[in-house]
Amino acid sequence: MSVFTTLHPTVQVAIVTGIVTLLGYWFQRMRSDTKALRKDMAATKYHVANDHTTNLRDDVDRAIAGIDQLVEGQKRTDEILRQHSLSLGGIRDDARFERQERILLGKRLDDFIAARPHD
Repeated sequence: MSVFTTLHPTVQVAIVTGIVTLLGYWFQRMRSDTKALRKDMAATKYHVANDHTTNLRDDVDRAIAGIDQLVEGQKRTDEILRQHSLSLGGIRDDARFERQERILLGKRLDDFIAARPHD
């Protein structure tokens, strides 16, 4: 004689009803999860194996090669910008030197004019 058979019939019905309800819920949940999974799989299959004329892997490889070309171009651009920055720094140094020379020349001219006897 099992423990279940010693229970009151109402309790037995409640236990069986609970188990059936839980199993029903679990099966319903599995069914909806399976439907969602099938839908996701169908969408994935569509994007991977639809009427594209090329293979997805080939498309990805081409995209990566394009990115690599962009990176190489950006490296060349960065080098050119670095060279331009150096050139601009040299031009600024030249302009600073010329400005200092002009200021010194102006002071010398002012001193020369001030030292001249006035008529």
